[in-house]
Amino acid sequence: MKRTQKILAAIMAAVMLLTAAPLTGLNLTAQAKSSAASAQSHSHKKVTFVQKATPSKNGTKTVKCSTCKKVLEKKTIYKIASVKLKKTSYTYTGKTIKPSVVAKDSKGKTLKSGTDYTVSYKNNKTVGKATVTVTFKGNYSGTKSLSFSILPKIKSSSANTSVTVSWTKVPGAKTYKVALYNGKKLVKSVTSTKTSAKFTSLSSGKSYTVKLTALNGKKTVAAASATVKTTANNSVKAYRTKKLADAASKGTFLIKFTTNDEQLGSAPITLATKNGNLSVQTKIEGMDCRMLFLAQKSGKAPKVYLILDKLRAYCKMPSDVVSAGDMNLAYIFSDTAGSKITAKKVKQGQKTLVCESYTSKDGKKVDFYFDGETPVKRVETEKNGTKNVMYISKFTTSFPDSLLSIPKGYIYVDASFINSL
Repeated sequence: MKRTQKILAAIMAAVMLLTAAPLTGLNLTAQAKSSAASAQSHSHKKVTFVQKATPSKNGTKTVKCSTCKKVLEKKTIYKIASVKLKKTSYTYTGKTIKPSVVAKDSKGKTLKSGTDYTVSYKNNKTVGKATVTVTFKGNYSGTKSLSFSILPKIKSSSANTSVTVSWTKVPGAKTYKVALYNGKKLVKSVTSTKTSAKFTSLSSGKSYTVKLTALNGKKTVAAASATVKTTANNSVKAYRTKKLADAASKGTFLIKFTTNDEQLGSAPITLATKNGNLSVQTKIEGMDCRMLFLAQKSGKAPKVYLILDKLRAYCKMPSDVVSAGDMNLAYIFSDTAGSKITAKKVKQGQKTLVCESYTSKDGKKVDFYFDGETPVKRVETEKNGTKNVMYISKFTTSFPDSLLSIPKGYIYVDASFINSL
């Protein structure tokens, strides 16, 4: 009996423990919910604190709640690891030079100009040493000073056995040492107070290196070098074609010529172009006339007029009758950029002409013949076996605007009237 009572008592005790456990758990859960509700009783008011990064130390960006002081976000701003100039040496141009700055943090991230730093320049126009100051801002602080060199610009003109070099005057220099090298071998050396020097008795058609040192006493103020070349016995420096191409590329020039071109025929032609407008004066079926192409906005086809100066009349032509592109001779010069131009002297009758040649990327061979100071004597183009020759009597970039407009007082007539003539 006693044993039974003991067993019953143990069972009752176990039942009481089982009954009490859930009650205890419920009380703990209620307390947790109450605590959580208390914590969410407000919206976080975010405040950002920035400890700026420097070239020697990382910074941090911390976002906290101003009410409960809880840290909501924390981010490392990595230190500035490198600040460099894109280039540290430039040739004098006469204008201010502003090399780009490349700044990176310790993780390799490129910092943004204007957002992370600003740049100022000093003494960045004249020959010598220029200073760059990089001032960090935003998430970064500190400054960095950099420098770059502006070198004297060396120019040269060559003949068969001589080279004349000139250079930019260097502030602070009292003398200039100019040395001419054939490879590593010193050929000649000159010390002068002038800004030019001439080297004679050289080999024709040969390249040399000029090394310039600007000195103040024994101290080097600036230094520069350049490659020069004497001309071959039967060659001249190619420069006329480039001048011609540069003038034509600006879109304003007048040229008088005759040609064997199938479209333009062999009659004398005067072509003038400016501001996208084009005038072509020639003869059509024995009648002196002028075709005028007036450019339109928004890429529309030009308005085309036929002008008859003898009759003091003009009429409008369909824009597709004649293409301005077919008559615009600027295409002859358009391929010279990037092309290697060679030049040589050629005998034609009693005259010695200069022939400058190049081949365009599309395989067109062009020869420009110059007669002394005459800008162009003749232009020959050849492609796919077809050869065209232009005999040029005048090339200029200065002419009256009246060539590119309908003259006042001229009467408008219908195209059918022209056909009846």
